[in-house]
Amino acid sequence: MYDENGKPIPEDPWSSIVDLMSALVLVLFLAVIFFVTNLSEASSALESERAVMAEKSVILSDTQNKLATANAQNLDLIAREERLLSDKKALESKAALLLADQARLIKEQEKLKAEQLALLQERSELKAQKDQLLGDKSKLLGDKNKLLGDKNKLLGDKAALTNKTQALNAQVLKLQAAIKEAAAQRTSLMNQLESTFNQKSTQGVSLDKEGGKIILKSEVLFPVGQAELTAEGKKNLGKISAALIEVLKESEFRAQVEGIMIEGHTSQAGPFRKNLELSAQRSMHTLQFLLSLPQLKKSDVQLKRLFFAGAFGESRPILKKNGQEDEVKSRRIEIRLLFNQAHIKGLTDALSK
Repeated sequence: MYDENGKPIPEDPWSSIVDLMSALVLVLFLAVIFFVTNLSEASSALESERAVMAEKSVILSDTQNKLATANAQNLDLIAREERLLSDKKALESKAALLLADQARLIKEQEKLKAEQLALLQERSELKAQKDQLLGDKSKLLGDKNKLLGDKNKLLGDKAALTNKTQALNAQVLKLQAAIKEAAAQRTSLMNQLESTFNQKSTQGVSLDKEGGKIILKSEVLFPVGQAELTAEGKKNLGKISAALIEVLKESEFRAQVEGIMIEGHTSQAGPFRKNLELSAQRSMHTLQFLLSLPQLKKSDVQLKRLFFAGAFGESRPILKKNGQEDEVKSRRIEIRLLFNQAHIKGLTDALSK
């Protein structure tokens, strides 16, 4: 509140309290009137609500019973579900074991199948080997029979070969005896020639008894490089010819000789062609001189026909121990006696057959 001057008038606190209490009492009065007015309606509604609540209580009790039954059934279902889950896990574990066993059995089955195939293959191979062995056995029996036949044939051949060997041995003994006799005869003839040459005092002459050769130094017969006989050479050839004819007139020696070759030889000094021509001329002049000697003219025609000439030039040199040519010895005339080998040849031909 304000005074006439417009200033606020101080209020009495107790009047404000009284006013406030009055308002409060009024509100409470009004509230009681509202409560009393609505109490009957509320009681009626409450009774109705109580009836509904009683009905709902019955329904709730029935529902609780049903829920308890359902809960018990639910618990039983849960227990059964847990058992089923446990059984399912056990079954799954067993199924896993069964799958593992199935896989193992499949592997074993495959292994057994492979082993069966291997056994079948081995059986087939064994059968093939058996068939082959039977074939080999049959072949061996055939070979055995053939070998027995071959053995019998060989035994027969052995007997025939033994007889043939004995015959050959006899022929070999004959051949050895003939060779020995021929060698003895040759030695006897050459010894006789040597003795006769010594008696006639021939010069520049040497004998090769094994080869059946009379070797004459060219220096004794010819001038160096020429083919005409010297007087001394003719003299020596006369003595040699006389000694040779004297020996060959004896029948035991005459039958042994089937040819007498006058060979001309030179050293390797000088051209080959000239040496060959010189050796040919010397051998021919020696042959002509021998055939012109009185002792050969008086001899029979068959004896004269034994003589012939050959030229070798420088192709057959005489070598020293060091392998070098001995030029002096290489220049020579050789009178080679060709011994009769008809008897020995007949024996060797028989042996070769």
